[in-house]
Amino acid sequence: MNTDHIHNHIIMNSVNFETGRKFHQSACEMQQVKEFSNQLCLQYGLSITETKADPNRIPAWKKRLRKDIKRAMELCCDREQFIRCMEAWGYGVKWEEGHRHITYTTPENMRCRDSKLFDQTLLRENMEHYFTMGGREYLESRREWSALGEPEPTLDDAVCGLASILEALAVGDNDRFHLETLHHSEDEIELILSRGGKIDRTVQYAVEDEEYEQYHGFSMSM
Repeated sequence: MNTDHIHNHIIMNSVNFETGRKFHQSACEMQQVKEFSNQLCLQYGLSITETKADPNRIPAWKKRLRKDIKRAMELCCDREQFIRCMEAWGYGVKWEEGHRHITYTTPENMRCRDSKLFDQTLLRENMEHYFTMGGREYLESRREWSALGEPEPTLDDAVCGLASILEALAVGDNDRFHLETLHHSEDEIELILSRGGKIDRTVQYAVEDEEYEQYHGFSMSM
């Protein structure tokens, strides 16, 4: 009730405190949550907002676009390489400084912004984070650090996990930052820290030093 209209916020704990793994939610699952929220509002006589777009009804060409973008992300180490790869497959990519979105043009001349792909992995900000960390090399590093018996991290795991780390860095959430960087190398942590933030490196870590050193290869008292 802090604005002119009554509204709600859907809040969840996005990180497993035991494993450090990041929670991911598909566009379809998010739509289900919104629909349940709407049902509660109508039940208590409150109004609901109209749906601007339906992520459950994505045309085939847009699904191909999403698939090809992720395929290129898995192959490329930086933005320039990614753009060249997409262009080689017949896509146009408008990824310019000062623009909020990436705009794609398909071989069939269909245009689409990153925000209309309904996929957090493909948002401009998250893709920039990913390629700043090395793109394909960062993804391969995540897979090398995965614990024995756990599913191999996907591109979505790597990108969304990195976005969560940088969010923790931005707000100064020490415990969450160190927990989510558990499976990162010293060089990767240094690169993340170089982006700025409020992390206190003398903070009490959420895991034992022996376990941290086992995964990182270096002590928490670096």
